[in-house]
Amino acid sequence: MTKIISSPNIDFGLVDEFKSSVANSKVTNTGTERVTLTDLISSDERFVLNSFDTRIEPKMPANSTLYFGANGRIQSATGAYYTTDQGFGAIGTTDADSKLTINHLMPSLALTSPSAGTKYKLSESFNVTWTSSNITLVNVILESESGGYKKYSDVAASLGTLAVSILASDGFSINETVYIYIENTHQTVEDSVQVQSIATLTMTTPVLTAGTEGTITGTHNGGTGYFVQVQYRVASPEGAWTTFENNVTVEAEGTWEATGTVALAETYDFRARDTVDPDGQIQLDDVVVESSESTENLFVTCLLSTPENHFLQKRLKSDLSYVSKIGSKGSGNDQFSNPRGIAVDDTYIYIVEYGNHRIQKRLKSDLSYVSKIGSHGSGDDQFKYPYAIAVDDTYIYIADTSNHRIQKRLKSDLSYVSKIGSRGSGNDQFEYPNSIAVDDTYIYITERDNNRIQKRLKSDLSYVSKIGSSVDGDDQFDTLYGIAVEPNDWD
Repeated sequence: MTKIISSPNIDFGLVDEFKSSVANSKVTNTGTERVTLTDLISSDERFVLNSFDTRIEPKMPANSTLYFGANGRIQSATGAYYTTDQGFGAIGTTDADSKLTINHLMPSLALTSPSAGTKYKLSESFNVTWTSSNITLVNVILESESGGYKKYSDVAASLGTLAVSILASDGFSINETVYIYIENTHQTVEDSVQVQSIATLTMTTPVLTAGTEGTITGTHNGGTGYFVQVQYRVASPEGAWTTFENNVTVEAEGTWEATGTVALAETYDFRARDTVDPDGQIQLDDVVVESSESTENLFVTCLLSTPENHFLQKRLKSDLSYVSKIGSKGSGNDQFSNPRGIAVDDTYIYIVEYGNHRIQKRLKSDLSYVSKIGSHGSGDDQFKYPYAIAVDDTYIYIADTSNHRIQKRLKSDLSYVSKIGSRGSGNDQFEYPNSIAVDDTYIYITERDNNRIQKRLKSDLSYVSKIGSSVDGDDQFDTLYGIAVEPNDWD
C-alpha cells in the first residue's frame, strides 16, 4: 500500500506577518491507501488545510471488475478494492482511466432437482442439482423435524450437482418430510425443496404350491410399529392385485413373515408394501407357483389326446392310473374334434384339433377351458388340419399340416407372431409337416411326404439344415410321424 499525494504549487506572494492569505488547490491521492488530514497538515500552525472531508479515497484500479464484499462495500477496511469475486456479486467495471461503469451482477442460486415431493429410501443416493451465478462455494443441507441433519460444506458452485443420501445415522427416519437447502457460503442467497423419506423393504422369492398355505418373508427398515401388506397378481397379461396377507407385523429386528394361499398354479408378480406409504415397496416379477402335482412329484400329469373319443385324459405319470378327463365331440369350449397334438408348460395344456382347425389352451390343474384360436383356412389366425404342437417359455409352434407351414404364436394369448413355409421340397418348404419339437434354440420338424427332418432357428424360423429322403438307409425315412428332443439341461 502506498500514499501518493499531489497538488499544484501554491504561490501566496508577499505576506504580511500579521495577516493571513488564502489559496485553494485540489489535493488528490493517486495511491492505493486512504490518506487522512493528519498526513497533510504541516507542523507549522500558520499553515491550515481546509477540507469538507477528513479523508481522501484512493483511486480505483483501472481495467478491473469491482466486487461487493461481506460488508456491502467495494473496499476492505484498509481501503483496498475487491477485484476478485467475494461471493456477494459485482458492482461494475472500470476502464483505463479508472472510470466506473455500473453493471450490477448480484449472486443467484436455484435448485433444479429433486422436485418437491419426490420420495427416497433411507440410504438411497440421489443427486441435488442447481444453477448459480456470481457464487464460488455453496453448502447443501438436509434437515428434518425429527432431528435429522446433514451438511455438505464448501461445495464448488460450478459443479452444479452433488450426490447425497438420507441416512438413519444422521438422525433421519422413514415416512417424514426432509428439507433440502442450498446456500452460498456467505448465507446471502438460498433455495430449498421438500422431499419424503420412505421405507426400504426386501422380500425373499416366494416358494409356494397352489392351493396350499405358504409363507413369504422379508425385511423392513422401520422395525417395531410398522406393518407390511403382501399382494400378488397374474404376471401376463397383468391381472388385478390380490391380497396375500394384510397388516403383517414388522418385528423389532426388522423382519416380517406373511402367511397366505394362492389358489392356482400360474406365473405371478408379488409385492410387499409399507402400510403407511405404499411407495415404500419391493416387487418380484415372474414367480412360478407350482401345482401340488408337480411339486410333490406324486401327481405329475400324463395327458392323452384321443381322436376317436374326442376327449382329453389326465393320468398319473407314476403308474398311468386315471385322474380325470374333459371333452366330447363338437366345437364348444369343452368339446373337441379329433384332438391330435398336445404340449404342456408349468400351468397350461395346449391342444391342436385336427377337425376343428384350432388350438385350445386349458389349465393343467383341472383341465378347465382358458381360450382358443383358429378356423379352417390359410390366414394368420387360421389352420388346415393342424397335427402337432410344441411349447417353450414364451411361444407355441404349430405344424399347420395341410397348409404345409409352421406357425409361431405367443402362448400368453395365442396371438400370431410369424410363419414359414409352402408346399414343396425346398429349404423353406414342407410336405405335410406332422410333428414338431423344440429345445432352447431350435425347432425340429418331421415331414410325412418329404421323408425328412428339418432343423430351424426358433427366433426367426429360418432354415438351418435337413436330413432324409425316402427308402430305408441310415439317413433315410419313410412316412415320418413323430419327433422328440432331449432338453438342454439333461445330462
